[in-house]
Amino acid sequence: MLSAFIISALALIFFGGYISGQTAKYFGFSHVFRTIWAVAQWPIVISLVLLGVELVYYFAPNIKRGKHGKKWEWFTPGAIFAVGLWLLISFGFRFYVSRFGNFNATYGALGGVMVLMLWLYLTGVAILVEGVINSVVNRR
Repeated sequence: MLSAFIISALALIFFGGYISGQTAKYFGFSHVFRTIWAVAQWPIVISLVLLGVELVYYFAPNIKRGKHGKKWEWFTPGAIFAVGLWLLISFGFRFYVSRFGNFNATYGALGGVMVLMLWLYLTGVAILVEGVINSVVNRR
């Protein structure tokens, strides 16, 4: 489910403008629809990522569920922090790669793969920080 939510969020980020343009053209919507969509896609993206990391935190730990087990929470402090950290990491990494990083000169044709692997590593760090924060909060 995390993969589905993340892929959906990334598809909205990368192809949201194209989707809104084609939808506006097909249904005859005006430029106002594109503007509303440009603003509305970001809360949708953040909600998809937040739901994905909440699912990871709910299903991944080996803890007892059921009558006295952990109940579902929509917004845990760790998940909110992890999504904020993930957004900061993603935008900061995007800025670094576009301005300063010259991975093609260093790694050649594998430069894109190296950038993706580094971004996935930083995303994993954000998810691990979520687990630590939620663990500390639950112990209190």
